[in-house]
Amino acid sequence: MKLLTIENIDELFPMSRQSVNLQTKDAATFIGVHQNTLRYWTSLALGPKYIKINNGRKAKVLYPKNELISWLEENTATTV
Repeated sequence: MKLLTIENIDELFPMSRQSVNLQTKDAATFIGVHQNTLRYWTSLALGPKYIKINNGRKAKVLYPKNELISWLEENTATTV
């Protein structure tokens, strides 16, 4: 299994950067966290931007791939 990096995202997820929306489970895998972590971050407005369709228990949350990539780039720390 290849390690996910900013450089190989399009190779591992060969979808268009702008037009793909991922469900919570897939978005969590994409950024490397458990789906419950992503849900928690979303509830606190700490995670990536998302689209919410409907309200209440039947609400559907989608994460645009380009927003996930932007969030990863903004939240990637480098060590010296």
